[in-house]
Amino acid sequence: MRRLAQCRRMTAPDRRIAAFVWTCLLLATLAGLSLWAILAGPFPLSFSDLPTLSPAQHSVLFNLRLPRLVAAIGIGGGLAISGCSFQAVLRNPLADPGEVADPPAPR
Repeated sequence: MRRLAQCRRMTAPDRRIAAFVWTCLLLATLAGLSLWAILAGPFPLSFSDLPTLSPAQHSVLFNLRLPRLVAAIGIGGGLAISGCSFQAVLRNPLADPGEVADPPAPR
C-alpha cells in the first residue's frame, strides 16, 4: 500500500517515464517469448536455421507456429482491450462477478 501511495505522488513526467520503461520491458518480454515460441517445440528449429529452411521446417514455421503465435497475441490483446473497456464502462477498478450478472452460487 505504501508503494501505491508513492506512485500517486509522482509528477506527470515521472509517470510518463515509468510508463515508457514498463512498455519497453513488456514489449521486450513479448519479443523474447515470441521468438521462444517460434523456435521451441517437438520439431527443432534454431535461430541459425531461419535464413535457410528446409521444406519441412518451412511448413512447420509458416503453417503451424506463426499462425498460432499471431492468434495468441491477437486474442490476448483483444481480451486486454475488452477488460479495460469493461472496467472503464463500469467505472470500477476491479469488476466483480455480480456486475456481469453471474453471482456466486449459494451454499
